[in-house]
Amino acid sequence: RDNLMVSNRLRGLMPMSPERVYFLGITGANARASGVRRDQRRKFFLKSYKEVSQYLDLSGYYTPTGDAWGRFVIRVEEIKNSGKILTQLIKQIPGGNFCVPVGQNFAPCAGDAVAHVESPRGRMSALVVSDGSSIPARVKFDIPSFHALRACPGTIAGENIDDINLILNGLDILISEVDR
Repeated sequence: RDNLMVSNRLRGLMPMSPERVYFLGITGANARASGVRRDQRRKFFLKSYKEVSQYLDLSGYYTPTGDAWGRFVIRVEEIKNSGKILTQLIKQIPGGNFCVPVGQNFAPCAGDAVAHVESPRGRMSALVVSDGSSIPARVKFDIPSFHALRACPGTIAGENIDDINLILNGLDILISEVDR
């Protein structure tokens, strides 16, 4: 944070308003850097998170700037906080076997199932549609890099060519996640 050259280069670079973030479906650090107060970990608390909730004070992890600097600051703070959370969660792990044996004849119940998790890049969702057989009829993942990539065409226009790499890295887009 104290490097003036880095902060000057990132400040004001590719700002995104909260309205644009909502419109594009952007979540995670990219959204929080635009002042959007939405965190999947807070909305759908896991039992383990409740036990260490004193380490999940994310109130200071929002910036209104929406620029590359804000995204950088958010990610640094979240990395620091992750260490505290992991230290506490590891202490809470009970002993014993965590593996649940699932045979080859496993068949889920018929119907739809949706699950969400806050991944390092934002909210990731999975949809599984089953007809009751051992092979799902449909599996769909909604991943945060796809939504962040959608922000590029409208925001890169007019930026310096030297800044394109900073913009893409600042959005933390994982291309292999998008191209699945």
